[in-house]
Amino acid sequence: MDNSFDHPLFNDYPDPIFAIDLQGNFISVNNALVKMANCPIEKIINASFKIFLPEGDPYHVWQNFQKSIGGEILEFETTMVDAKGESLLVWITNIPFYQEGKIKGVYGIVKDITKLKDAEEKFNAQQQQILNIFESITDAFLALNEDGIVNYWNEEAVRLTQTPKEFIIGKRLWDIFVDPIFEPYIKIYEDTLRDGKTRRFEGYFEPIGKWLEVAIYRSSEGLSVYFRDITLRKDTEKQVLVEVEKYQSLFNLSPVAKWVYDTQTLKFLEVNKAAIQLYGYSREEFLNMTIKEILSPDDHETIAFIKAAKTNTGLRYQDAVKHIKKDGEIIYAKVKGIPFKYVNHHARMVAVIDETDKVMAKEKLVLNERRFRALVQEGSDLISIIQTDGLCSYISPNSKHILGFDSAFLLRKNIIEFVHDEDKHIILNGLEKIKLFQTVKLPPFRAINKQGIYIWIEMNITNLIDDPVIAGYITNARDITQRIQDEIKIRESMARYDIVSKATSEVIWDWNLETREVIWSPGLKDVFGYELETSTETWWYNNIHPDDLEKTKENFKYIMTSLQDKAMCEYRFKCADGSYSYVLDRAFLVMDNNGKPLRMIGSMQDISDRVNYIQSIQAQNNKLMDIAWMQAHKVRAPLSRIMGLTKLIQDSSIDSGVSSEVIKYLEDSANELDAVIKDIIKQSN
Repeated sequence: MDNSFDHPLFNDYPDPIFAIDLQGNFISVNNALVKMANCPIEKIINASFKIFLPEGDPYHVWQNFQKSIGGEILEFETTMVDAKGESLLVWITNIPFYQEGKIKGVYGIVKDITKLKDAEEKFNAQQQQILNIFESITDAFLALNEDGIVNYWNEEAVRLTQTPKEFIIGKRLWDIFVDPIFEPYIKIYEDTLRDGKTRRFEGYFEPIGKWLEVAIYRSSEGLSVYFRDITLRKDTEKQVLVEVEKYQSLFNLSPVAKWVYDTQTLKFLEVNKAAIQLYGYSREEFLNMTIKEILSPDDHETIAFIKAAKTNTGLRYQDAVKHIKKDGEIIYAKVKGIPFKYVNHHARMVAVIDETDKVMAKEKLVLNERRFRALVQEGSDLISIIQTDGLCSYISPNSKHILGFDSAFLLRKNIIEFVHDEDKHIILNGLEKIKLFQTVKLPPFRAINKQGIYIWIEMNITNLIDDPVIAGYITNARDITQRIQDEIKIRESMARYDIVSKATSEVIWDWNLETREVIWSPGLKDVFGYELETSTETWWYNNIHPDDLEKTKENFKYIMTSLQDKAMCEYRFKCADGSYSYVLDRAFLVMDNNGKPLRMIGSMQDISDRVNYIQSIQAQNNKLMDIAWMQAHKVRAPLSRIMGLTKLIQDSSIDSGVSSEVIKYLEDSANELDAVIKDIIKQSN
C-alpha cells in the first residue's frame, strides 16, 4: 500500500478521497469520506464500493471502474447511498494509481453535488418556467444580448411576424431588419442598451402591415423586448376619432343646450352653440366659469344634487331647476346628465331643455285651477252642467250656500223641479233656444231653496254639447233676490218720484254703479223726447254736449271718490230732436255698510228757459254798456265842437268871412252828432 494514504494531508483533505484495489475493494479512505458515508472506517476498509451504490446502478459505476483500471481518468456523476440509506448526488473523479509501473488500483475524489444539483434543477425549472411564460404570454417577446444578437424568440413573435425561430435566433437583429424604415426603431434599441432606460413606443411595421406597441427593458444580458399587435386598437381609435368628430358635430350643432363640467372643480369643460345662445355667455366666458354661477343661489336642492354627483355617478337627471342667464333672466331647465371620462377629467355631460314656457304654463294652469275653484266652488255664481232635458250631471259645491242643498243631493235631478210653476216656461224656452244659439240669457225666475222659500235666480246657459269634456249645457246662476227686491222698491220710489217730476218737469234717474245700468223715470219722454226705461251709462254720456262731457264726468267721479252724499252740476243734454237743453242735475249717493258706493239717484231738471233768460239779460246789459260807452266817447266830441263854435258865432268882433266858415264847421259837427245818435238807436234795437 502506498504510504501516502497515511499522510495527514490525505486524511484532512476537505473532499472525500478513497483508494480501491483492482477488485473494487476499499484500500483506504480519508476522514471526509467516512463522514460522508456515515459509516465507521472499519466497515469500509476491504468492503466493495458497491455497498454505497443504489440498487440497479452498479453496472454504470463498475463500467467506469473498469475503464479506470484500464488506465483512463474519468469523471462522472452518480448516486451514493450512505450507511443510513440517505441518497447523495456525487461527482467522482477516477484516477488509476501505479506501483512498479503497473496499475494497482484507482484513486477516487468525491464531491457532494446534491445541493448544487438541486439548485441547478431549480434554476433549470425556473428557466423553463420563464420560457413557458414567454411562450404562453399574449405578447411577442425577444431577448437580445449586448451585441444585439437574438437569443430568444417566442412563438407569439413567430406568429406575429411570420418569422421562424431558426431564421432569427443567433443573428444580429439589425442585420435582419436592414430596411431604412427600421432605423428609428434600431436607434431606440441602441439608446436603451446605452443608458438602461425603459422605453415604449408605437410604430407601423410595413413589412408585416401591422401597428405594434413595443416595450424595451434593459436586462443583465442585454435587452428584453415585448411587442404586441395593436392594429385593431389603432383602427378602432381611428374609427373612434371619426365618431368623436361626428359626436363633436352632433354636440356642437345639437338644438339642445349641452355642456360638460368637471365633477370635482365644477368648471365648464365644453359647451355647444345652443348653450351659448340660451345663456348668453360666449364660449370663452363659459370655460372660465363654474356651474354654480348659472344656478339660482336659493336653489339648495340643485346644489345638493351636484355635490352628490361627485361621488354618485349613477345620478342621471334632475327635473326643472332655476338657471340664471347672463342678462339676469331666470329660466327653468330640465337637466339630464351622464358621467363619463373627458380628457383626464371625471366629468358629466349635461343636456339642458328650456322648460320655462312649460313651467310658466303649468304655474298658470295651477293659478287658473285656483281661480276656477275660487270662481266655481267658492264664488257667488252657481255653476252646473245639465243635459238637454234639464237633468243635472254636475253642480258646484256652493249650492249649499245659495240653495241650502248639498251638491250630491242635486245630482241626477232636473232643475225644473225647483222652479216656481209660473216660471217653468222660462227654463223650457231657454232649453229650446240654446239649441239654436251658443249662449242664452234667461229672464229672472224663482227657485225654491231648502227652507221652502222662493229666491230670484238669474241664469246664463252656454251650449257645450260638442265638447267631449262637458257634453252638455253649462249654466251660470246667481241669487239676485236682493236686487229684485231693490228694483221693486226703486220702481215704487220711481213711481212716487214720477208724480213729483210731472209737477216739476224733472226726470228721475237711478244709476247702478255695479252693473252700470241707469233706470229712467217716464219724465224722460216728456222732457227730452226719449222713450226709454233703462239705458247704459254710455248712452247717457253720448248725449251730453261734447264741450261739457269731461267736466260732467269729473263731477260724477268726484262725488263717488269723495263720498259726498249730495251734489249738483249743470250741463247741456241732447234731446231726441237733436237740440240741446240746459239741465241742472242733483244727485244723491247710496253706499253699503262698508261705505262702498252702490247707486246714485238723481233728478235732471230742464233749466233751458232760465238759462236763456239769463243769457238775454246778459246780452241786453252788454248793449247798454256799449251805448253808455258811445255816449261817453263818440257823442261828447261833436257836442264839444258845437258848443265851442256857438260861442264864436256869439262873438260880434269876428268878420263875416270867418263867421261863414264857423257856420260850416258847426254844420259838420251837427251831422256827426246825428250819425252817432242814429247808431245808438240802432244798437238799442
